[in-house]
Amino acid sequence: MQRAHLFVTLSFLLAAAIGACSKPAGDTTPPDDTTTAPPSDGGTPPEGGEPAEGTDPAAEQKAAEEAAAAAAAEKKAAADAQIAKGQELYGANCAGCHGPSGEGKKGKGPKVVGEGALTLDPPKKAKLRKGVQFNTAKDVADFVVANMPPKKGGSLKPEEYFAILAFDLSANGIALAEPVTADNAANIPLRSAEAAPPAEGAAPAGGAPATAPAPEKK
Repeated sequence: MQRAHLFVTLSFLLAAAIGACSKPAGDTTPPDDTTTAPPSDGGTPPEGGEPAEGTDPAAEQKAAEEAAAAAAAEKKAAADAQIAKGQELYGANCAGCHGPSGEGKKGKGPKVVGEGALTLDPPKKAKLRKGVQFNTAKDVADFVVANMPPKKGGSLKPEEYFAILAFDLSANGIALAEPVTADNAANIPLRSAEAAPPAEGAAPAGGAPATAPAPEKK
């Protein structure tokens, strides 16, 4: 009887020991995954927060405006230089027929500065410009390159033709914000030249004198 009781007791102790060994070691409650970590430095700020440190919209806007103003001033300076060069070329190649101030010479060439210059339709007595309308600076450029100087059309360099054109446009009161080129000539209308001719003896736009230099003697 005592032996059976001892057997039962040993069996119970053995079962308890096996249960204790089967329990995982270090059994602890897992951490709460709902905790949100703070954003790292330089990350996107939360909605409604302040912009990241180092950005200043007002300063960026000012810098952009200053850059645009500098670019515009550079283009204007280049236009003024082109006008001045065109003045010299006009005196050497055009003044003999069109007059030192662009007033024209009877029997030689029509006026190219002032009222009646660069008209939409050609003058009735025009010899070369027949059926050619001047709507934009490109129309003038195309005609001049093909026909001027008389019997020597195309004898000047392209940049020289456009410089003379820039001088003529300026002398007629058309302000140029950038040099005249084959790419932008079609965007320069001429009607303002007819509507507001410069006063006699007044300096044309762009700082060029009203009277072009006399042609060089060869």
